[in-house]
Amino acid sequence: MQVKIGVIGPVDSVKRILEIGQQYETIEFVPFTYTVVDEVGRILKENKELVEQWFFSGQSPYYYAYERGWIRPEEAAFAPLQGSGFLGALLEGIFVESKIFKHASIDTLSDEAIKRNTSFYNLGDIKFTTFPYEGYKPMEGIVDFHIEAFEKGHTEIAFTCILAVRNELKKRGFPVYRIIPSDVSIMMVIELLEERIHTARYKQSQIVLLGVEAILSEEHTRNLPYSFRLKRQALLLHEILLSTAEVLHGSLMTLGDGLYFIYTTFGEIEEELQKGTIHLLMQQVEKQSGLQIRIGIGYGSTAMQAEQNVRRAFQHARQTDEPLLVLVDENEQIRLLESADSDVSYEHKNFGAEWGKLFTGASISPQTASKVHAYSIQYRKKAFTAQDVALWMKSTDRNGRRIVTELERLGLISLVGEEQLGGRGRRRKIYRFSQVLDTETIPN
Repeated sequence: MQVKIGVIGPVDSVKRILEIGQQYETIEFVPFTYTVVDEVGRILKENKELVEQWFFSGQSPYYYAYERGWIRPEEAAFAPLQGSGFLGALLEGIFVESKIFKHASIDTLSDEAIKRNTSFYNLGDIKFTTFPYEGYKPMEGIVDFHIEAFEKGHTEIAFTCILAVRNELKKRGFPVYRIIPSDVSIMMVIELLEERIHTARYKQSQIVLLGVEAILSEEHTRNLPYSFRLKRQALLLHEILLSTAEVLHGSLMTLGDGLYFIYTTFGEIEEELQKGTIHLLMQQVEKQSGLQIRIGIGYGSTAMQAEQNVRRAFQHARQTDEPLLVLVDENEQIRLLESADSDVSYEHKNFGAEWGKLFTGASISPQTASKVHAYSIQYRKKAFTAQDVALWMKSTDRNGRRIVTELERLGLISLVGEEQLGGRGRRRKIYRFSQVLDTETIPN
């Protein structure tokens, strides 16, 4: 099956990449050329859906796009400059100018890379004036660097990695030569991008199980076999979930007692999570059927693993009677998806093999401790109170105090101070996680 890679850069660079790419029969290269780097934004916006990965001709256009948020590192790459490209430009300059140079100016490459290449090729007699940088730099500043080097007598010849800089210096009459990526470097990036595409396609087809469970009161449960009202509500819920399964291109299964599974794929569920469709499902069900639901999503490389993870998600969701959306991935990473653009992640096995043993006989579970720790990270609160914990866990102040008391007894948190709100009332105790957990995970 063919993959599509978009090649973006100046005409000569794109043409060279396409020529090297002819040997890859399973890859379709789609060329996008520009005259000035400002055109990159338009090209990406208009053609992002046409290709699966982007091959940028160099560092400059890549970081121009990346720094503006138009691409992510996992969907694009550029060919790094290697020693052969540096040596090729230097030899071209020597032969064309018929002169051995003692001073040269060079941009983009780091001092370490230049030193490594001059040492390897025994070019230590040439003194380089350098302009190293990371990311994107406007062409004007790089041109000014080379011109200043010529005017001060620091260089006899200029080497640049950017076509626009070469053209401008050449127009002004300076001897300038361009460093370009080697064939091997281009081939390595092509193979990297192809591998990324195949990995992403596999990930998109990964099995995902979306579980929906109606939150039933004791009265509901007691009257379950006899309640016509509940049966009507269940029919409405089934109809809504059938429409959801259609949107997800999935298969709906009814397991009874208000429990439903929808089998779908990673690509389908991720797209709907980003749109907020899954979050809206809880509101839609309550509005149309009067039932509240909890949703568990399980990822897995097999159907069995996905089902195990969706049941883990329900175990966490059942700790509250409120509607909740919990996702467990193939690594058992747990995410509490509170809204379409906000979630909290924690892991059941966050703190080593002794983690589970620590909670033997404890009045709280390892999951509860992991959640509190995750919330302290999300809200960037190294120091917190029992009231903070109650707010995070959507519980009463009494339950918040119970949790911090048990965490302190287990040695996971310690008392670091007290605070007084207003002139009267009980002083609030302030806690923080133990040094090991704190320094490893919570940002400053």
